[in-house]
Amino acid sequence: MSVVPGRNSCAFALFCLLAGAGNLAGQDKALASSLAALRREAMRYGNAKIAVQVQLVDEKRPCFTALARTAFIPASNMKIFTAALLLARLGPKYEFHTRFYLHEEEKGMALRVVPGGDPCLGEERDPIQGLIDKLRAAKVLDLGAGVYLDDRAWPGPARPSGWPKDQLQFYYAAPTGAFAIEEGCILVRLDPGRLRSGACPVELGPGCLQLPQRGEIKISTNKKLQNKIGAVHDAKGLRLFGRIMAGSSSLTLAVSAHDCKAVYARYLWCRLKEAGIQLSSFRLTKPRSKGRLLHTRNSPLSLALLRILRHSSNFTAEQCLRIAAFEDNGEGSLLAARKLLQKQFSPGPARASEWYVADGSGLSRASRISAALMCKLLCDVWAADYRNDFLAALPANGEDGKLSKRMKQKELEGRVRAKTGWIRGVSSLSGFVRCKSGKTAAFSILINYDRKEGGLNRHFKRIQDQMVRAIYASF
Repeated sequence: MSVVPGRNSCAFALFCLLAGAGNLAGQDKALASSLAALRREAMRYGNAKIAVQVQLVDEKRPCFTALARTAFIPASNMKIFTAALLLARLGPKYEFHTRFYLHEEEKGMALRVVPGGDPCLGEERDPIQGLIDKLRAAKVLDLGAGVYLDDRAWPGPARPSGWPKDQLQFYYAAPTGAFAIEEGCILVRLDPGRLRSGACPVELGPGCLQLPQRGEIKISTNKKLQNKIGAVHDAKGLRLFGRIMAGSSSLTLAVSAHDCKAVYARYLWCRLKEAGIQLSSFRLTKPRSKGRLLHTRNSPLSLALLRILRHSSNFTAEQCLRIAAFEDNGEGSLLAARKLLQKQFSPGPARASEWYVADGSGLSRASRISAALMCKLLCDVWAADYRNDFLAALPANGEDGKLSKRMKQKELEGRVRAKTGWIRGVSSLSGFVRCKSGKTAAFSILINYDRKEGGLNRHFKRIQDQMVRAIYASF
């Protein structure tokens, strides 16, 4: 994206401010009129408030601003701050490490697992096979002294306190922790095959994971009896319920794990057993002997950034913040993570009301940002040496992530990189657009509305997209 200087018109800025269209500097009258009209349209839905700021990335003053110094609930636009912190603090080449140590104890060999909080563990990138290969190469086929999961530097709780209590069973509210696989979830695979009745066969993931199960998902041929398919993981195991239509294609449910560490332990246990490696127990105390590093399992930060920005993973955002806090002060807690994010982007006492961190993902309604601070961050990212890494993870319009079906007009093809955000009562879109002239503008559009009003986000997304097209056409 190329950038060239823009224009400045103080007289027109004063006119627009007095007219209520917003404060403008270096802005065409046509853009001011378009954005003001679209703001008025948005405010007709659900008593909406809408903040907008537009700023050319190489200019210090915004082109258009309306309610931009007011704090809004950002939803997943909060992840923009989290991703920027990770790149600034850890660097684009950072890797997450899980280290496996062998200890020679009186009762035999012990395995100690030291986590780095790796958020990318799962079937897609097998977290255990490398360890199994190293154990076999070292001819260690019996862990008579057990396995110790060393998570002392990762204190609880597992979720931010502001997350909705009635939604913790869903995948998007999965818990974080030192040991977590499949983004804090259990995979429940359903395949009715040719069966016409009875219980639907269930397989669990990752891999050979086994859990106590109660209840069942029934197969039915009666459409009137169809109801919600579901699964809940709790301290007793996995509870299944609902009905699936006979002849349905196979599907996979991602269910929030009750205890990430316990799930990891079960998975590790069954993988080692499956590989013919004997072990007696999972130890609760640290091995006494000095250990030697046997194996390190690595994952790149770039993969986590894709999950945060392109796929909007709440788990990965919170988990990675914990990792950044661990690297900063040796404590991978959510509290330390929240404090680090708050400190990293604090705008100072004069603007403190524009910035409050309750989590790093935006699922909490307590987090607050302003459109002005968002645009400042985006411009800072543009000037940073990690700009390309950040842009590569952002969704592209009409191509991927949450923007795959938005702004597909030919003239906008490949020109928008932005992060969406939605929770009930909140709709947001912030990012970059390469304008018609080749200039690049950062923008932030934050909308808060009556959360009791359903079905409004389609209107707000349309208006946001029209605003981006107006920005594109004006420079």
